[in-house]
Amino acid sequence: MVDSNWAQENFHKRDFFVAEEKGEVMATVTLQDAGRHSYLGYVYVHAEHTGRGVGKRLLQFARNESQRRKHESMVLIAHPKATWACKAYERFGFRLRAKARADVLAWNDGFLEPYYEEGFQLYQYQHEAR
Repeated sequence: MVDSNWAQENFHKRDFFVAEEKGEVMATVTLQDAGRHSYLGYVYVHAEHTGRGVGKRLLQFARNESQRRKHESMVLIAHPKATWACKAYERFGFRLRAKARADVLAWNDGFLEPYYEEGFQLYQYQHEAR
């Protein structure tokens, strides 16, 4: 859960999407406009639903939404110790763009600074030209 201060500061910045089955939330992703890019702030799949393609479908949805918004790419930050997540992003087509704190924080004129946690790395998915 998030507190009301966090909610007031952040909810208006992002679009929240969920994957549901029979009324149960299985996964969520948030998209935030970052200039010519979509920032995926939260990508979560409930542990009971991993390995069923839910995460892949969620990323496909995010990609489609990002392209609909005419963005060039999607970006996200992830901690390298979350190896399962990093591998899933790379299988989907995300590429590691920055490891060093300074490089991650420099991306897009410091856009990620409010979201950065120590050790996070920057991944980017480049949309194909249409």
